[in-house]
Formats: sequence, structure tokens, C-alpha cells
Amino acid sequence: AVLAGVARLTALEETEAQVRRMASQLSLAEQAERRRIAAILHDDLQQRLYALQVHLATTVARAVRGEYSAAAAEAERTRVLLDEALEVTRNLSVDISPPILPGESLYHALLWLSSRLLEQFGLHVNVQMLTSWRLLPTGLRVALFQIVRELLFNVVKHAGADAATVMLAQDDTRVTLVVADTGVGFDPTAAKSLGGLYQTRRRIELFGGRMDVASRPNGGTTVTLIIPVNIEESSEYDQRLSS
Repeated sequence: AVLAGVARLTALEETEAQVRRMASQLSLAEQAERRRIAAILHDDLQQRLYALQVHLATTVARAVRGEYSAAAAEAERTRVLLDEALEVTRNLSVDISPPILPGESLYHALLWLSSRLLEQFGLHVNVQMLTSWRLLPTGLRVALFQIVRELLFNVVKHAGADAATVMLAQDDTRVTLVVADTGVGFDPTAAKSLGGLYQTRRRIELFGGRMDVASRPNGGTTVTLIIPVNIEESSEYDQRLSS
């Protein structure tokens, strides 16, 4: 009995240590995201707003001097800068809070994401739903959307490919997501190569899932996510939505 008690205590301590490690990793990920947003605000939006201020002052000064043609040209440049600043704020707003609506499936959210990536980066994303699909609880649905989005951003940044495929499948016990590209690939045994995927793996593990990476130099990359789900919980969620 004493040994059993010690074993339970040891297991509990190991679980608590794992939770602390995951919490630390999530905190680091949040800090990285804050730094990214701060960089966009400082290096992009703030500079555009400053340029707007300068062009607007120049427009007023030229209009006061009666240089109406020059003032009109300056006003047009100001309008272009304003349009660009508005686009930056729209993109940042979507990045912070993706428009996943209540009752919307992950499949439809990823279709929206594919159109956005094509518009922004010229990346063609083929989203395939391989099985029937049950609506997932909001927390899991949002997390999976963000994870797939980050994987597709990696394709844009590192793969050197103009196309990717996302495949979704679900049964009574798990969700499977596959993100594949035919880009430059990398050596998955190199710790440095997997560094960018570390946070993704940790987030998947928080949901009790796993992430498998298959890649080779010049052979593309395939990332497979397998996440357990409780179909009864999903059904209860569906019922709450429809009530």
C-alpha cells in the first residue's frame, strides 16, 4: 500500500511538472505573439500613420499657398497611404481574432482561410473533407484553426511552394488533420529544423493529441495532427447551438 501510494504521488508530481512545462511553453508562445503584434504596430502601422501626418501637413501648406494642383497630388498620396494603413489594421484584426462564427464548421473556416492566403500570398490551398464532419467544441475548433493557419504560414515562409493541401477526417474518437506541400522540405532529424514546429506540437499535446512530421530535402513536407475527441460532448454542443 505504501509503495502504491508513493507511485501515485510520483505520478502526480510528474503530471504537475508536465503541466508547468506546458504552461511555460504557452506563456513563451504568447510573448512571441505579443512581440510580433508590437512589431507590426511599430514598424508598419506607426510609420504609415506618421507618413500620413506628414503628407496631410504638406497638403494643407500647399493649399494655403494656393498651389492647388500640388495639393491635390499630395492629397491623393495621402489617400493611398490611408488605404494601406486600413488594410494593415484589418489584417491585424483578423490575425488576432479569426472570424470563426458560432455554428461554423472547421471545414468552412479553413475554406475562408484558403481564400485569404491566396489573396495575400498567392498560396493555393486545396481543402478536402474526407469524411462526414461533426461540429467540434469552440475551444478545440479555434485552436485547430490557428494551428493549421500557422502551418500554412510556414509553407508561405519556408517551403518555396505555391500550393498546399489540407485534409480533414473525423470518426467517433478522433480528428485527423493533414497539411502537405511539395516544397523544399527539410531534414526532420535536425532539431533546428523542427524548432518552428515545437510550439505546435505542445499545443496539440495539451488536447491529448500528437503531431507527426514527414519531410526530406526537396521532397516536400507532410504534417499530420491526430486529436482525440468525445463525440458525445460534440453532440451536446450541437444541441446547445440549435436550442
